[in-house]
Amino acid sequence: MSEINELRIKHQNLKDNLESNVKSFCKLLGFEILSFRDNEIDNIQLFYLNNFKDSQKLNLSITELRELFFAYCFKAFINSNGGDLILDNRKRSISYGKSIIVDYSGSDYPWVGISIDAWIKRNEEGRFKGKLSEAINRNLIKQN
Repeated sequence: MSEINELRIKHQNLKDNLESNVKSFCKLLGFEILSFRDNEIDNIQLFYLNNFKDSQKLNLSITELRELFFAYCFKAFINSNGGDLILDNRKRSISYGKSIIVDYSGSDYPWVGISIDAWIKRNEEGRFKGKLSEAINRNLIKQN
């Protein structure tokens, strides 16, 4: 199987599991309903930062925890800004092979693809500038 086909399958699996991963993350966090408000997003960012190095204490692998965090970030972003999740298949892109958010805030908005994987990596490396809520809650749907 070719590399791009493997990436497509991985991306489709990620998309297919978004809802169940958000529900699993909700359960892990002890939330019944997610609000996607700034304080919730920032608390979840802290939860992730405090647990990603030792995810086994949550009975999760680091890959599983990343998938749950990814699903939450995606749902929060879409809730505020709209958009779609696609596979970046442009070989020259820094996000090649990753799932990125596109088409947010309507057709007239000058969007650039957003990589949640990049957010996760920057968080893990301590290079994420500001709060995650500032990256997610832009409320672009309401500005259109």
